[in-house]
Amino acid sequence: MRGCAAAVIGLGLLACGCADSSAETATSGSSSGTSGTTSTGATGSLTDADTGVVPPGCGDNLLDDPGFEGGTPNPVWDEDSPLFDTPICDANCTDDVGANPLTGSWWVWFGGVARADTPSVRQDVVIPEGNAILRFGFSINAGSGTGNDLFSVVLDETTLLWQVSDANVDSYGGWRVVELDVSSHGDGAEHELSFEATLAGVGLTSFFVDDVELLLCEQETSSSSSSSATGEGTGGAASSSGSTATSGL
Repeated sequence: MRGCAAAVIGLGLLACGCADSSAETATSGSSSGTSGTTSTGATGSLTDADTGVVPPGCGDNLLDDPGFEGGTPNPVWDEDSPLFDTPICDANCTDDVGANPLTGSWWVWFGGVARADTPSVRQDVVIPEGNAILRFGFSINAGSGTGNDLFSVVLDETTLLWQVSDANVDSYGGWRVVELDVSSHGDGAEHELSFEATLAGVGLTSFFVDDVELLLCEQETSSSSSSSATGEGTGGAASSSGSTATSGL
């Protein structure tokens, strides 16, 4: 169990169920702690666009089981966590009412206890040539405040598409939709898409992921424009229109 009740059995959990307000104000995401180079083609942005609703001019989702509803062991996502065996969770992972998927019953939960871990979920997907957009629901449910816990989106194990740290908790304290332009990687070949985290275990951090979309679009979607920037992730500026995403993709 990753919820607050688990603290009774000595897992070292801190307060959970909401973002840690003691974390420093979000600035730029840390770029240390992982290998890979930042993709110059990535233009990450926070939007309030609904996930699961294909933007005008975009085709079907190219990823299988985008909401992780296949559970675990998952038939299409390669899952790994040295600490928990898998980061794919449902209600059985926790008694904490603050830990929930964006939609459905399953989601990816990196962290949740004050112990070191290097969890990941990965899927091979063909990225066609053209205007390719990667979108996913993301939340930092709790942050240790150290800036040492990293969440990364990686392509082919070497290319860092986007990265934030637990210090970005103020910008990602509720579910948001992150959108990345991955057109520069569209070559009609198969690529490994990975969501992964490096958790130092000093304090509690929880990174949530749900409803992942890879879309081929005719032109840039209107959702990529937004208002004032409130934080950055490595690989592209992050901006927010100010409201929490409440509906699914």
